[in-house]
Amino acid sequence: MHLLSSLTAKAAFAIIMAEAALANPFTTIDPCPGAPPSVKHEPVTVTAQYQSVPTCAPTKVCVRGNCWTTYPFSTYEYVSTVVPCAWDGTSSSSTTVTKTDQPVRISQWTSTLTSITTVPTTVTPHGGFYRHWRKPVVIETEITKYQTVTKIAVAPYNQIGPLAFPEWVGSGLCKKCGVQPDGSRSQVVEVIECRAAGDQKECVNYVETWISRPAPSATSHISALCSTSAAVPSAGTFTWAFPQLAPKTTITAPASTVTVTLGGGQSSVSVWPLQVITVEPKPWTAYVTKSCNGPTTFDFVVHVTEIITYNIPNWIQPAST
Repeated sequence: MHLLSSLTAKAAFAIIMAEAALANPFTTIDPCPGAPPSVKHEPVTVTAQYQSVPTCAPTKVCVRGNCWTTYPFSTYEYVSTVVPCAWDGTSSSSTTVTKTDQPVRISQWTSTLTSITTVPTTVTPHGGFYRHWRKPVVIETEITKYQTVTKIAVAPYNQIGPLAFPEWVGSGLCKKCGVQPDGSRSQVVEVIECRAAGDQKECVNYVETWISRPAPSATSHISALCSTSAAVPSAGTFTWAFPQLAPKTTITAPASTVTVTLGGGQSSVSVWPLQVITVEPKPWTAYVTKSCNGPTTFDFVVHVTEIITYNIPNWIQPAST
């Protein structure tokens, strides 16, 4: 009975502490610090992410030489969180988001393109007694040019879904970024691409749509013949491992069409052609377990059957345009 009372008290204390933690405010905001008392708004205590908070934008108005300041109020969704950014294919950094429409650098990528051009030059030999009979000679010179390409993809925080960064679910505010009925996901980003060569640099800006769809898998029943001579020192249960290699296989990903709705009601349609992918041999391990009543030696030959699942590795299909 005493134990039950103790547990009840601890549970009640835990609930009280949890409620206190939930009620702990993020911050207190003065919506319009510079406003006069006649229009000043009371401070707002923020207790949750995306809470609607008032703010003002002091505006100077002048009519016929008379000027005064107005304080029109509006509301916004409060947010204060740290999210990943600037994914380069292997790692990312982090940034603090304080506005739901704040642009976040999703990825950045830099590469150097090398091109070799052969430039012909015609040279006419001079000098010597037979100079009048000498023919022009064409000399080819190789010129190596380097071009640096930088691509930065950006999207507003409230339009970032789970496809943007590995192991991050996104902001949770983008409804069209989630998993669709056909299993596909999408992410719309604004790309700034710059190409620099020597003193010349050109940049372009365009919208890019990333699309992913679930890859099909295949299963196969694999059998392995495991045999060995064994000696156990005592009674017990013992397991032997036999490394195996499942043969390579092919998986067919059927053709499909994915439609993504962009801003303004526009649609982007991507056609995925039929793909036949070869999956390389896959290692697996066959295990044999035996129980022994005491020290003994023995031989065994056992067939081990395993169901192997082959998954298509991620691959990227370039855009059609």
